[in-house]
Amino acid sequence: MNKTTLRGGVLRRVLGAAILTLASVSAAQAAVITFEGQTGPAYNGRSFQEDGYTVSFEAPGGTASPGSVLIGRFIDGSDPATCAPSICPTNNPTTYFDLFNSGLIDIITAPTGSTFRFASLDASFIATPGVTYPAIPAALQIIGLRADQTTETIQFNIPDAIAFQTYDAADADLLRSTIDGATFAMTDFVEIAIIGFRCDDNFQCTGLDNGPGEIGVDNIALSDLPPVNPVPEPATLSLMAFGLLGLGARMRRRH
Repeated sequence: MNKTTLRGGVLRRVLGAAILTLASVSAAQAAVITFEGQTGPAYNGRSFQEDGYTVSFEAPGGTASPGSVLIGRFIDGSDPATCAPSICPTNNPTTYFDLFNSGLIDIITAPTGSTFRFASLDASFIATPGVTYPAIPAALQIIGLRADQTTETIQFNIPDAIAFQTYDAADADLLRSTIDGATFAMTDFVEIAIIGFRCDDNFQCTGLDNGPGEIGVDNIALSDLPPVNPVPEPATLSLMAFGLLGLGARMRRRH
């Protein structure tokens, strides 16, 4: 089963809220989420703050008990032992996040209130010893939620090279995105989710199902904007799920 959507749980906290209220707060101009200072495993419900943002690790749907789903782990790039038994990139000596195929990285401003834009991130495929992979073994989706509860998604295709490289929004795969990357980078969001997928030889990508697949993520670059006005009422769960299911169908057709 292709699971390129969260089926009603894209942005868990937003969909679970009756009203989304955005407070007026001051915002810095730019931020980079580096994961420095973070260690060990990251289960659903874990969160930390960095450079004006709250970064959380969530299981799809938001129904799992906190601490029950392993979303990934923090890797010290200067210590290969922290990556064992996987094969990790050697060109990043800093701390980065090893995102598993079981959940997502969720980012909002802290305190909640400002809109922001996504600019870029660093990513690398992480391999399992003894496994043969296709040329494009993985993909990352960035799902952005606007203040009016509508979403846009871009996808980065991750090659089998075990090395970090920077992916600007303009590098998005146009066939597997709902919007071109340049426009996505100019879109104001109140929340984003980052999700990893594994892909087969036919470039059919599957995720959020606890299957094998790891992607290193680091240096998530964001740009803050002036606060938005309060939103009177969020989109319903069914409408949100419908839009994401449409995205999943598009990904299955276009390859």
